[in-house]
Amino acid sequence: MPSELDLTTLAKAADVLKVPANSAGLADLITTASELLAEWVGYPLHLRTGVVETCAGGAPHLFLRSGGVRSVASITVFGVARAPSTWVVEDAVKGILRAQGEPWPFTGRTGGGVSQAPMYREDTGDIIVTFDAGWVTPGQVELAKAADPASTLTSDLPAAFQQAALVAVTALFQGSGQNPNVQALSLGSGSITFRDSAEASLPTLARSLVRRYRKHSRGTP
Repeated sequence: MPSELDLTTLAKAADVLKVPANSAGLADLITTASELLAEWVGYPLHLRTGVVETCAGGAPHLFLRSGGVRSVASITVFGVARAPSTWVVEDAVKGILRAQGEPWPFTGRTGGGVSQAPMYREDTGDIIVTFDAGWVTPGQVELAKAADPASTLTSDLPAAFQQAALVAVTALFQGSGQNPNVQALSLGSGSITFRDSAEASLPTLARSLVRRYRKHSRGTP
């Protein structure tokens, strides 16, 4: 059974690997590769509707935790809806919204005294963004067809992700039986060093293909 997370199909993976589509474990490898890519990019890649996130105010931009923003349905500030004319999606891939005209009000801690000057921006839950994000994955298309053979749903996932998934599946398939997270092994001392799972398991080519879609966390290169 395919997963909504799958960035490629059994048929395509089997064709690349030159194995039968019903090969044991192949479906799991596809899902694993897809999960690793989403983890490395920094946000879910499959289509999600009605996502709700809160953001910290007090700057010209709002930074969503999700990337791949398709459309923003609404933004409320202290319970009041902001007009669509007062903001714009500046970077859909990175999930960055910019205020136009009226800035985003400060949310967070203020200093003591008469002025109550802003001190620390925090996400207090007072700025709420509702949006759709991600892309229709091949896995979601397969699930739709399984539920209704007449389904006309098509994938709009960027080709780079589909190619990266095939590269990652090939690497996992060829490395079956090995631990892909091992970075270094010293037989003399008996020590084993492990790397981050997504970084270690994904081939350089797979990461290069989708690097432009990556949403960096603070502190990551």
